Amino acid sequence: MLKDKKTAFWVIGSAAAVCAAAALCFLINTAGDAVRNPSVQEYTPGQGNKGVDADSFRQISEDFAIGADENGIAVFKDPEKAFETFQALYADGISWIREENDLPPFSEKTYQLYKTYGWQMTTGTEKQKEQAVFIAKFLDIYENSFATEQNLNVAEPTAGAPLLSLDDVLLLSQKGENLNWSDFDGFSYTAPGSGLYIRFYEINPLFSLWIGGSLEDKPMYIYLRANAADDFIDIRTEDVAAFIREHQEDDLLDAAISKAILEHNKGAYPGGDFACESHVILGTLEGKRRDEKSGAFIQTVEVYLMALYQEYGYAGAGFRNTGGSHVPCVLTFDLLDSGAYELTEYWEPRDGSYYAPDIKKRFKRLSSQAVSDALDTQKFILAQIQCCYAQAVEHGNVAAGYIVSELFDKILSSPAESSNPEDYMDAHPIEYRELTYFGDYTLRYIFSEFLKGGQVGLKGQLMRIVMDDLINGEAIVSAADTGQDCFDEWLSAARQTAAAKGSDYMQKNAPKSWLLLQMTAEG
Repeated sequence: MLKDKKTAFWVIGSAAAVCAAAALCFLINTAGDAVRNPSVQEYTPGQGNKGVDADSFRQISEDFAIGADENGIAVFKDPEKAFETFQALYADGISWIREENDLPPFSEKTYQLYKTYGWQMTTGTEKQKEQAVFIAKFLDIYENSFATEQNLNVAEPTAGAPLLSLDDVLLLSQKGENLNWSDFDGFSYTAPGSGLYIRFYEINPLFSLWIGGSLEDKPMYIYLRANAADDFIDIRTEDVAAFIREHQEDDLLDAAISKAILEHNKGAYPGGDFACESHVILGTLEGKRRDEKSGAFIQTVEVYLMALYQEYGYAGAGFRNTGGSHVPCVLTFDLLDSGAYELTEYWEPRDGSYYAPDIKKRFKRLSSQAVSDALDTQKFILAQIQCCYAQAVEHGNVAAGYIVSELFDKILSSPAESSNPEDYMDAHPIEYRELTYFGDYTLRYIFSEFLKGGQVGLKGQLMRIVMDDLINGEAIVSAADTGQDCFDEWLSAARQTAAAKGSDYMQKNAPKSWLLLQMTAEG
């Protein structure tokens, strides 16, 4: 199946450079330097930055008194004292943001990371999320005291500048600690950072390069990032060639498969606003073929997979399926010298009576299990649809939690005369199916409702049934009478397992339990 993209330190997706930049922003500030923008007047809302409620900050602590710099921008009257008090009062919230996003220790040099992620926290209790937002607001004002204009004579990006290539990165990395901003001036980049300076260099769909720090000094970091993984290195001190090899082959093949499926089905189902795919690799076979022109041998790979292609149309608050296919197929690629994969054949079985014989014949070089999986259209379909739904939610910025809540309300609306949860599910099969398609979005809603407590009625029973369906093998045997009691037992079991076996085990072997523990700030 498509790799589960982990969103921790780096926020990943097909959203392109600007969106990634907003989420990434690994900044290292010079807040420990002298205050550049001291408070010189009283703050007047709307004069510099709108919407700062100075009174609410002062009510928390007198050390949070807000004034304004010479331009009317809100700053703390005593930023050093405010920062010291802030760390003492909000130690728990800072620690939670750090653990959730695997951040370095909080300090005057790293606080901008916490500001960035504070705005983005969607897990945890309502109190934790509110505290994360306040932390971001505090640090946003704190940063104003130290922000400086970057007006140095540095080359700016131009539309005609070439993209940075991996060969360029390999060559530049040989300079090691001597690398500087000017070494990258000839390549196209964007500068999405705030506070201190950041440059984002697009390389290809798999890799990008990030440079950050102050233009007055050497870069604080020069990171080569594997876009499809939570992984990066500083090219000045680490092995660039090994890093590229580690991430290139699997990610390039996965990207080539995705591209092939999307292009093969393009135009076959008109009327959709967004197309996506999910695939499960059932096996691969490597080989060689002789090139007709050069006579040289070219390495090939045949990928046997179950491919789901879906198109969705957006309407109102949600979306609907407008067409698609789910079929086993075989994709044959040439492996080019550059490491890229070039599609040479896209095979699908014929319809009707030819379907099963075609699959058995084409898949016969694989194991009997792979043949069986290719013939079984139900084995992977739910997970694949959940993968596509997640892409559609992200692409359309859909409020999935709201939709899940509406689906539960619809199911609970009838039959009013019954107290049996199975009767309600039988009366609303489409709504129940949609709940399963939303996958982890549905689980997050269920977890949040159970974490509030008191779900001892019909809704709690319904949520228990849906939860057990979605957590698969992680469900426990429980004789509890209510959904709330069952959930509480499962949470207790998850905590015990995590304490005994650690977070790595939970992420790999109990991902739904791990999702719950993250929401309780215990992951």
